[in-house]
Amino acid sequence: MQTSGDSESIKSETEQIISEVVTAYVSHASRNADISGVEVKQGDYIGFVGNDVYCDFTSRDMAARTLISRLSVDDYGVLIIFYGGEVPFDEAEKLRADIAKSHKDLEVILLDGGQPVYDYMFVLE
Repeated sequence: MQTSGDSESIKSETEQIISEVVTAYVSHASRNADISGVEVKQGDYIGFVGNDVYCDFTSRDMAARTLISRLSVDDYGVLIIFYGGEVPFDEAEKLRADIAKSHKDLEVILLDGGQPVYDYMFVLE
């Protein structure tokens, strides 16, 4: 049985870990806009974290690679890539392999998320 002190320390440690996780996305832009200084065009692929848009490209692959390049991936130990239902495995695997090759100390894991909205979800921990 855990004491309340133990549960508080577990809660605090869990909150600390969660606060350090970054989740980034690549998805189609639903409208034209200027967000975070990036000109977003409807139908393009955008890379974003929360409400901050990092890039806009007509190419899904270019959006994914640019987004990763703008995040501090070397500050993390693990990158989990969930690829969406519209993304071919070969494309996702090439992205995973290229990231792993460029960031030798980063463990890069590829998972079929099958998600319909986000072409890629990147989780850095």
